[in-house]
Amino acid sequence: MTRRAIPRYARCVAFDLPEHVVSRRRDGKQEVVLHRAMAVMSDDLIEIKSARGTVILPLVTLGLCVAAGWFIAERGQGMPIWVLMTLLMLCLVLIPFSLMSLIGAVVGADVVIDGKKGSATWQQGYLGMGIGTKELVPFGKIDHFEVTIEGDERDRWQDQADDLRQFALVLVKKSGKRLTLAQVPVPAYGQSDGMDRTLAVGQAVSTLTGAPVRLPEGWELVEIDTGTGETVRPAPAAEGAGTMDEAREALRAARRVAVVGLDSRTDRPAYRIASYLKEHGYEVVPVHRGRFPADEVLGARAYASLRDIPGHVDVVDVFVRSAETDEIIDDAIAIGAGTVWLQAGITNDGGLERARKAGLVTAQDRCVMVVHRDEIAPQLGT
Repeated sequence: MTRRAIPRYARCVAFDLPEHVVSRRRDGKQEVVLHRAMAVMSDDLIEIKSARGTVILPLVTLGLCVAAGWFIAERGQGMPIWVLMTLLMLCLVLIPFSLMSLIGAVVGADVVIDGKKGSATWQQGYLGMGIGTKELVPFGKIDHFEVTIEGDERDRWQDQADDLRQFALVLVKKSGKRLTLAQVPVPAYGQSDGMDRTLAVGQAVSTLTGAPVRLPEGWELVEIDTGTGETVRPAPAAEGAGTMDEAREALRAARRVAVVGLDSRTDRPAYRIASYLKEHGYEVVPVHRGRFPADEVLGARAYASLRDIPGHVDVVDVFVRSAETDEIIDDAIAIGAGTVWLQAGITNDGGLERARKAGLVTAQDRCVMVVHRDEIAPQLGT
C-alpha cells in the first residue's frame, strides 16, 4: 500500500514515502528524480542536487577545449593571429566555467536540509555553477512547506487547460518569503506522478524539520493499493474509537506532556517541538529510552521509560518509528496516561485500538505543534 494525492480538496499532510517514485541507492539512501535534479534523502540529511545527466555539457565543453588546445599546438603556426587569439580566449573562459559546472554537478547541491545543524541551505546557482545567491534558514524560521501546481486552470480566452503541469515544492518562511526547493514538470495525463514525486520530497523535509506540508486546493491524500491501483476505502471506525476532536480537546486541557524520543540531541524534531510546547505553558517530561541519555533536557529531569515517571501524565507524545511504538503504547496504558499521541508519519492502528479499549484518547499521524499552533492557539489568543 502507498498513499497518493488525488484531485479533491486541500489539507495538511504527512505520509509514508511512496515506493513507486522512491528508489533505494546502494548506500542505503533514498532517491527521487525531479526536473534536471534529484533528491537524495537519509535520516539526518536531504540534498537536492543536479541530476547525473547535467555532467554531460561541461564534459563536452572541456573535451572541445582540449581539442582546440591540441589543434593550436599542432597546426597553429600557419593560422592567422586573430583565429589563434579567439581560440585561446574561448579556452581561457570556457575551461574554468566548465570545471566549476562539473564540480557543482558531481558534488554540489542546490538545497541542503541538515537535521544535525537544524537548518536548510538554499542556493541559486548561475549557469549551472555552484555560485550565486545563498540563504540559510534555521528550522525554527520555517512556517510550512507548500506544494503548488501551474497549468491546471483553464485559459480565460480559450477555456482550455495547459497540456503540461508544473509542480513545485516551496519553503515558506515565517516572514512570508518563499524559496522554491524542487520542480517537477509533467504532461497533464501524468499529473499524479508529478504530485507523488513532489510530495515524496515534501514528506521527507517535513519529517526532518517538523514543519507541515500543504497541498494545493482541489487535492486530497488517499490510500492506494499499488497492486491494483485502486483507492483503498478506510475501514469503519471501531466501536468506541476516539476522534481527532477528542485528541485536540485533550491537548488543549493537558498540562503535563511526556515526550518519548526527547534526548540529548538538540537538533532533532522532538527537541524543537518540545521547546514549542514548553514555551506555550506545558510541563515537558523527557523520555530518552536509554538512547542518547541525559540527566536533564530543556531544564527538566529526563527518564529512561514512561514507567519511571512519577505522577500523572496527561499526554504521551511519541517520536519513534512506527515499528517501535507497541511497547510505548503499552507503557502509556500501564501508567494510566490520558492520551497517547503518535507524531506525524507515525502510525499503529492495533496499538491505538488497545489504548482506546483501556480508556485512553488517541491520535496518530499528526503533529502536536501544528495542531496547537493552527487549531488551539488561535482560539486561546496566544
